[in-house]
Amino acid sequence: MVDKLGNPVHQGDIVLFPGGNARYGGIKIMVGKVVSATPKMVTLLYGDIGGDKKLKTCRKRPAGLLVIQDPRILKCERIQQIHQEST
Repeated sequence: MVDKLGNPVHQGDIVLFPGGNARYGGIKIMVGKVVSATPKMVTLLYGDIGGDKKLKTCRKRPAGLLVIQDPRILKCERIQQIHQEST
């Protein structure tokens, strides 16, 4: 499985994907952690990157995701919260 840029997607990876609705509240950047993966779908624990709402789970196709490897982004508070709740 690969993301939009061709990077492999593995269990435990941090990913970004678009969320929200342009008509109702605007587009949001969602951040999530890959909890499990099948050959065609991944299950994510996710939330919006700047919010403090409760985390949710969803299933997405890897082609709609972007794997994050930049250490500056990985230090974000929301990502640390996702790591704590997923363990």
